Amino acid sequence: MRKTVLYIGMSLDGYIADPNGGVGWMNGQEESAENGDSYENFIKTVDTVIMGWNTYHQVTTELSVGEWVYEGLTTWVITHRTAEEGEKATESPILFTDRSPCDLVKSLKKEEGKNIWICGGADIVRQLMEEDLIDVYHISILPILLGDGIRLFQTSEKERKLRLIRTESENGITGLVYVRRNASGNTSGNVHENGIRKFTPEDMEQVMKIWLNGNLEAHAFIPREYWESNAEAVKEQLLQAEIFVCEEEGKIQGFAGLQGNYLAGIFVEAGSRSKGVGRELLNRVKETHPSFSLHVYAENERAVSFYRREGLTVVSREMEEDTGRMEYTMEWKVP
Repeated sequence: MRKTVLYIGMSLDGYIADPNGGVGWMNGQEESAENGDSYENFIKTVDTVIMGWNTYHQVTTELSVGEWVYEGLTTWVITHRTAEEGEKATESPILFTDRSPCDLVKSLKKEEGKNIWICGGADIVRQLMEEDLIDVYHISILPILLGDGIRLFQTSEKERKLRLIRTESENGITGLVYVRRNASGNTSGNVHENGIRKFTPEDMEQVMKIWLNGNLEAHAFIPREYWESNAEAVKEQLLQAEIFVCEEEGKIQGFAGLQGNYLAGIFVEAGSRSKGVGRELLNRVKETHPSFSLHVYAENERAVSFYRREGLTVVSREMEEDTGRMEYTMEWKVP
């Protein structure tokens, strides 16, 4: 299910705007430094953005006059104003609504699509937090103390437990990515914007079970003994490889393993298939590797079809030595 992500910048002392609502201070410590990949990686994971009228007005009249910076996304502006008062020429839909943020988010999360970006402002964030509708908090801490202004987080009677899953740092800006967790300390919902995190040795038992069952189901044309005999070698390789796992409520739904720019495989637990887990894992691989290749048995038609849909192409075919089966080499490169 798509996630609701609060992706926003904040001063070190907790403000998202100065007392006049200005955000001209939102820069790194070196103005001449190039921007990092944080935003570029994030924007690939969303297709919808939600903001209030003040944020919309500021973007269109101050920050990006004449150019709509959210091109390619469906934008919802929560306001009592009419669309005519805020209409802007753009190819991407901008929808004005007086629905409550909570009702809107609940409705959007039932639809198919990528994640939902909560862009601002503070009152929208407050309302969504009150009903625990923010799944991921991606907060960028700017290297400045404003002293006063509009706070991101308002006072609340309810305690909210979070789990830190990733940190980023570029040009003096620190990105902190948290997800909600329940009272017992377990993660509530997926562990990353897309439920993805790095593998740890504690994951080995679950990952190996998914690996074995996945191979047995996908490769009925290969004897079970072949996979079982290779299990110990795979464990050693996992400890040396780059592994992404998709987890929900403490249960690993699937994983992707890489050795350099070679994708050794994507495996999804049976009960989690056809829910976008494989696509989320593959998207994370694409985000971190501008190009990569993989091998897949020609007889594994489901996997071949999946990779084709996701933009990979077959570049060669050959008989696999150990099994005597036809194997495709497929590749992906950033368009």
